[in-house]
Amino acid sequence: MNLITDAWVPVIRKDGTKEKIAPHQITENLDSNPIVSIDSPRPDFNGALLQFFIGLMQTAFAPKRESGWLNRIDSPPSPEELRKSFSKFEHAFDLDGDGKRFMQEEGLSSSERVNEWPVSFLLIGMPTEQTVKDNKDHFVKQGNSDRLCTQCSATALFCMQTNAPSGGRGHLTSVRGGGPLTTVILGKNLWETVWFNTTCDVERKQPPEEKIFPWLAALRTSENGMITTSDDIDPLQLFWAMPRRILLDFNENGDGKCSVCGDGSKGTVKSFWTKGYGIKYDGVHIHPLSPYYYKDNLPLPLHLKEKAGYRHWLGFILSKKDNANGRPLLDPAKTVTDFLNSGRGERNFTLSAFGYEMDNMKAVCWHESRMPVLHLSENIKNDFENAVEKFILAAEQVAGNIVGAIKEAWFKRKKDAKGDFSFLKRRFWEETEVDFNQTALETRKLLEAGKSLEEIKKNWLKTISDKALEIFDSAALAGPIEDGDPARVARARRNLDRYNRDRKIKKILEIGLDELPEDSG
Repeated sequence: MNLITDAWVPVIRKDGTKEKIAPHQITENLDSNPIVSIDSPRPDFNGALLQFFIGLMQTAFAPKRESGWLNRIDSPPSPEELRKSFSKFEHAFDLDGDGKRFMQEEGLSSSERVNEWPVSFLLIGMPTEQTVKDNKDHFVKQGNSDRLCTQCSATALFCMQTNAPSGGRGHLTSVRGGGPLTTVILGKNLWETVWFNTTCDVERKQPPEEKIFPWLAALRTSENGMITTSDDIDPLQLFWAMPRRILLDFNENGDGKCSVCGDGSKGTVKSFWTKGYGIKYDGVHIHPLSPYYYKDNLPLPLHLKEKAGYRHWLGFILSKKDNANGRPLLDPAKTVTDFLNSGRGERNFTLSAFGYEMDNMKAVCWHESRMPVLHLSENIKNDFENAVEKFILAAEQVAGNIVGAIKEAWFKRKKDAKGDFSFLKRRFWEETEVDFNQTALETRKLLEAGKSLEEIKKNWLKTISDKALEIFDSAALAGPIEDGDPARVARARRNLDRYNRDRKIKKILEIGLDELPEDSG
């Protein structure tokens, strides 16, 4: 099977038709019945295949100039044009056979200290060998994914190399760490989504292919402490990074039904060989699809412990700075920044943010969310960004006030408060997201009309303050019964309302200290 020439990617078209395509068919029937999205049985497979398409487009069909990128939005390449470009790298995308294999280490089956594992271990979230041994595989039972078709094997392999969590001694994480966050701009169809996240590649000499595809040469393993820095690879390798040493076993692949997609297959994969100490990516590697935060002035890829929401809007779409010294706190993905800096036309878009929340080797949750990307004319861009930043900062203050008030209501002394109160903030962010999106739209409208933002700022404060009281009222009486005190609850509620309307939050929003709209709570 070859991942360039064979039809293996599951997709769905505008009219609901489902089929499998070869990568070059992404622009097929764009006018009449375009492919709208990837249609895998697992959300992490969808995320992985989208990154596969973007990586392939960036590697084989990247525009040289912004003008060329813009032209392709209105005049997409034909499937034949893409086929010719992709075919240059066809030899690097063989999944099986006797030669070099896609994202696999040749000859691994005969090397020393090799283990052969069930193919289910390629699926992130499946129980580990030790989990099964200890009978702790309560939620996902081992044995439920005992064989994969070749298509799902390819996707699982790419998904593992792209998201690789910690896998025990020598089994390294991905180039962005375990379970990295990915952000992409969404288009009207799959072609637009892939192209919007492909960046311009200025004229440069073609690097040696092994600098892009590490499996085409002797692997730079870390068995003897070797590390791989940005000087050792081409930037394109970040799409094709290979931290895990894997070789799929096609020798005992009989016919059967795939445990993931359910399709019958003439050949299935039941196991793979693996060995520790693959490529250890060290130093700074800026992957174009990830936002980066800063620690000691060094950029690090972002990993979320919660579902992304509008509180992350600044860092995912705009660069978030430390107001005290101007240093960056969080930068959007390079693809997002390049897209927003391009002349993309007057149209609103959507940002998708997805990835695994990992606890070391354990997949805790798959997070996937969307947020609006509004078109802004240059004359209002700075004022809009400043206003939105203040809306979010005020909301962060109110979210913290809710936690403080509940602790005050539940416990005689705040220092006695124990437990995880993050659920209160999560609920607040989720239940004010629609209001934030509407407020952002109204803010843009007011700025375009040259009108004051004083009233909308006051209304935003009223919205988040009322929601804080609503959450407090539903949670306050659920505290420890033995410490229950109605008077303390009432006092905590009054303090919450006062804190949410004090000078500190008004200063954040830059609104006057005159009377605000009446509390509806």
